[in-house]
Amino acid sequence: MRFYDICTRLILFLFSLIFIACKKDAAPAPIVNEGNTVLSGTWEIRHVDFGQIGPPDYPPGNGNQFTFTQSNYIYRSKGKAVDSGYYSIKSVSADTSQLVLNGDDQDPKNLFTIKKDTLVLYRGMIAADGDIETYVKL
Repeated sequence: MRFYDICTRLILFLFSLIFIACKKDAAPAPIVNEGNTVLSGTWEIRHVDFGQIGPPDYPPGNGNQFTFTQSNYIYRSKGKAVDSGYYSIKSVSADTSQLVLNGDDQDPKNLFTIKKDTLVLYRGMIAADGDIETYVKL
């Protein structure tokens, strides 16, 4: 019996050491937009893919615009500012990034791609009630 007691205590001791020695990695540092120029400038909407709103196509000069500085944004609808704040960008994949507005990076996420002078913004859950907005840089 003594052998079993010694083995049991030794095993419990070793498992305790393993659990104590294991540490979770610290949360990654937040992304800061120091010197960010990817989105800098004014982007005007041209097209929306979403079955329940319209019109899906917007002419040049429609006044629905995102304006980004290095760390802040303003969204204008028909020329009037309706939303503003700060933003950051998180890399998701080689060609897709997440646009984090006012620190809200929870689901549903705002993902985007940029090709030349075109910004494609995937807002919300596309399969449910999200939309795909296409903007052109002015």
